[in-house]
Amino acid sequence: MTYDAHGKVQALALEQHGVFTADQATTLGVNKRSLVTMAARGHLERLAHGLYRDTRTPETRWTPYMRAVLWPYRTPAVLSHETVLALMELSDVNPSAIHISVPRLFRTKRTPPPGADTCAADTRCTSAACATLPCTSDGRTAASGRRLEAA
Repeated sequence: MTYDAHGKVQALALEQHGVFTADQATTLGVNKRSLVTMAARGHLERLAHGLYRDTRTPETRWTPYMRAVLWPYRTPAVLSHETVLALMELSDVNPSAIHISVPRLFRTKRTPPPGADTCAADTRCTSAACATLPCTSDGRTAASGRRLEAA
């Protein structure tokens, strides 16, 4: 393991509020054995299968949300329900959990991160950078006021 691996992992973690997946690190050229070594030395915290937090990167307000979205390893997930309304300040709700939607076919025996709740939905995401557009009751997007048409 080289200093370069530490730098790559820390740069990735800084972009994602301290949390990243093993696959993302591998894409940057960091092998999984290096991740295990960094975790053993206390530089990384293993949160779940394939999910790590860089202990040198400060946690932000957004860290729990990033952790929840990346938790379903190799499965796209999006923030949903009251969580989206609260984050976009479209409601006065204070959700008791971070709600994430995963594809209906997603199955796991792992428990979600603390404070997270999963919901099976027809998510049509193809990457981790999915966005949710909250809609008003008449089908207009809250941001633009344009009416959404059925696909």
